[in-house]
Amino acid sequence: IMITSIPPGADIFIDSTGLGRTPKSLEISPGKHSVQLVLNGYKDQVGEISPRMGYKLAVEVSLEK
Repeated sequence: IMITSIPPGADIFIDSTGLGRTPKSLEISPGKHSVQLVLNGYKDQVGEISPRMGYKLAVEVSLEK
């Protein structure tokens, strides 16, 4: 999957594991996963993604103050 944020530089947590900062391309297993983006001065963004085998997923999040 490709995860981007506006503004960039948000910390990425998938299933509570920190995996770097946006923008970032990641390989994760198919199935349901929780995603959290955290950036100082902005509200944390939490959601779920369900990537499928053989498909590419792009996630872009606009962070709110």
